[in-house]
Amino acid sequence: MKQISGGDAAGNPAIDGGWTTAQGVSTEKSLLEAAHDREKELLHEIAELQWRLIRTQEELQKYKTGNAQAST
Repeated sequence: MKQISGGDAAGNPAIDGGWTTAQGVSTEKSLLEAAHDREKELLHEIAELQWRLIRTQEELQKYKTGNAQAST
């Protein structure tokens, strides 16, 4: 049975989870950048939706206030 020392583990697909190539690192970086960009888009969309919700709530409050005054 072969014993693996710390130096032998580097680049061993059975230990490090698979071969890592320059292409693999590049692909992983691209995926991380894409995920980061998507996260920024989603955060922007959330902020926009929150702003629209607040504006709609304000309009609803004005509408309710206007109808309450008209009823009296």
